[in-house]
Amino acid sequence: MTRLRNVVVAAALIFSAVNAWCGEYVNPKSSTARQKENDWVMIERYRDVKMTPEEYYDDKDMVKMVRDAAQMTGTPANIHMLYVKVQFLKKCDATTISKMSDKEELMSPMFVRWTSISAYIFGYGTLMGEGKKEEAETYRAKTLKTIPDLDEMVSKYYLFPLYDCSYKTKINVTYFYASGSEMKTESQYPVATGTEGDKRKLTVFPGDTVNVSFTIPHGVETWDVWVSK
Repeated sequence: MTRLRNVVVAAALIFSAVNAWCGEYVNPKSSTARQKENDWVMIERYRDVKMTPEEYYDDKDMVKMVRDAAQMTGTPANIHMLYVKVQFLKKCDATTISKMSDKEELMSPMFVRWTSISAYIFGYGTLMGEGKKEEAETYRAKTLKTIPDLDEMVSKYYLFPLYDCSYKTKINVTYFYASGSEMKTESQYPVATGTEGDKRKLTVFPGDTVNVSFTIPHGVETWDVWVSK
């Protein structure tokens, strides 16, 4: 299984879990009352769910890997997820390879770079679709020589494009220990995972909602979900 396919499979598992568990929300555990809305997005509600690896992953190999890792580290194998439902208050386009390319001057070095990445995605996908795995991996290795961060770019701007129109669309979660002391804060932009027909929805409009998921660290008792002013 290639790296690209591994990423796609993992994404499908995660996104299917998000969709399955975000249908109903309960009153959130929140330790403070930070800002829940700005001029870009509004946090509608959120909920936490504890699941076994078997419940979370529809993949036996992944379940075994998680359970083996838990046994080695002496940590619980169960997965504690936080699902946040976010409503957009302004139109926002996800940042894609096409969008990045359109920003550049025609035939400039950066334009050529983005065009090359786009060509790679098409070429790699075509070869894999034809069952030419060895040729696809050779093509990938050749492309990596000229674009060392190829995998990162494909992941960020093709597989998981972000609704990052403003720093204000980033969703933040601050975790707290039982004592009330702060553990850490995590932040992430919503990923364009919704569908519009059979296509990925790359634009959200005022009133549209998206789901953002976080993995709650072990030892956390309370948390606060918030957005920047």
